This record gives sequence, C-alpha cells and structure tokens, in this order.
Amino acid sequence: MRAATVRFGVGLVGLAVAGFVVWGALWAAIVPPLFGWSPIAVTSGSMEPHIGPGDLVFVESSDGHDLSPGTVIVFDGPTGDRVTHRIVDVTPDGEYVTRGDAGSRIDSTPVAPSDVEGVGRMIVPEIGRPILWVADGRWVTLLLAAIAGMAAAWVSRWALLPRFNPWSNGSTVPAAPPPPPGTTRPVMT
Repeated sequence: MRAATVRFGVGLVGLAVAGFVVWGALWAAIVPPLFGWSPIAVTSGSMEPHIGPGDLVFVESSDGHDLSPGTVIVFDGPTGDRVTHRIVDVTPDGEYVTRGDAGSRIDSTPVAPSDVEGVGRMIVPEIGRPILWVADGRWVTLLLAAIAGMAAAWVSRWALLPRFNPWSNGSTVPAAPPPPPGTTRPVMT
C-alpha cells in the first residue's frame, strides 16, 4: 500500500473525528437554546443503555402535570441530588413512579408533579464527557482528549492536501485568468 494512500486514509479518519466533535458541539450549543432547553450532563449509568454517562440530556422546563409513563423527567431525588429517570406509572394521587432504565426496581419515593424540574427532549451522546472529567478531577484525561482533538484537526488538514491525494495524478489544470475589464469572452456553442 502506498504511503500516500495511508496518509489520505488517516486524514479521512481525522476529519471524521474532528467533524463529529465540531458538529456535536454546534448541535448542543445552537439547537437547544432555540427551544429554551437546558443541558444536563448525565453522570451515572442508571439510564443505560439509552442514556449513558457523558451524554448531554436537554431538558425543557415543565410544571410536572399531565405527564405519562415513558417520559424522561429530571427531579430532585430524596437525597437532594438531581435525578434523570423515566416515568413508569402514575399513582392515583397523581405522583409519578420512576425508575432508571438500567434497573429493575422502581425508585423508593414517588415524584410529585411540583418536584419535576423538566422533561427530557434531546440527547447528544458523549459530548458531555469532558464535564465528567472536570467533575472527577481527571485533568490528564481532559488534556489528552484536547491534544487528540487538535491532532485530529491537524492530521485531517495535513493528510488531505491535494498533493497527498492517492487518486490524483498530480497534475492540475490552472484556471483561466479573468478577462480584462470591458471585454467579453466568446461564447462556445
């Protein structure tokens, strides 16, 4: 395999990685505010496999009324921590029985509608991972990820230069110079 082909392949992989990060960040930064949604970084695996640690869940504010089973809600748990779980049932009193997707047991305390902070509307996978690294004090991991992102951006630009394109014969056709002012080009028919 020619070195140019390998270099070009590496460039495509770098471009894909850089593109995923940039588009994920843009999607997370632009779309939710248009709808008034706020991001919450998921820190536990209680909602796996659908929502995992490092995913960003965008939440729309809610008064907590008229929600149905299957809805993902955010509420303050009994210990004061913020919980993102799914409604599995509604009690006769109108409180919500919740459970994480990864568990088989329901949460110990039903959630009153007034305790619901919001309803999940969108998930952007893995884009919140750096938030977890900062919260856990994993500065080396954060630094390595930043270096890898910069390397992916640099490799994609370097390896995709026209001179490294394995499908090109290396020749380029120069563009025709623009006509002088006040002249027209003949029309070819």
